[in-house]
Amino acid sequence: MDPPIFVPDVAGADATVRGLPRRVDLTLRQRLIVDASAAADIGLRTAIASLLAATMLPTMLGGLRRGQSQAEQEQLRFYTQLAAAKDPALSFPAPTSVPRVSSRPASPIAEWIAKGNVHNIRFNSSFE
Repeated sequence: MDPPIFVPDVAGADATVRGLPRRVDLTLRQRLIVDASAAADIGLRTAIASLLAATMLPTMLGGLRRGQSQAEQEQLRFYTQLAAAKDPALSFPAPTSVPRVSSRPASPIAEWIAKGNVHNIRFNSSFE
């Protein structure tokens, strides 16, 4: 039966019908290569796992702080009251003054992607 993908037949391959050779059957040089590869693999996986854990640490510690949790509960109460009022004008009041809007042409790449004219606009919002 042919394998589904092409696998080159490499002369001198170490695997036999019984699998890879035992470690004691390897030469000193081969054992050093295998051991160094295994140590590098463990070291690399440990470093990546530690990096991922370190990126999650601020999020986990933030959830454990009681003061921050209480502040978030107060913010949720504020938004719950706004939602209960069911009044969009209360949540999004109209601006008190007309904002000054500046516009400039966007990059040619943005126009190529949009297949048309694109402008970047900027204004200060009165919404808080």
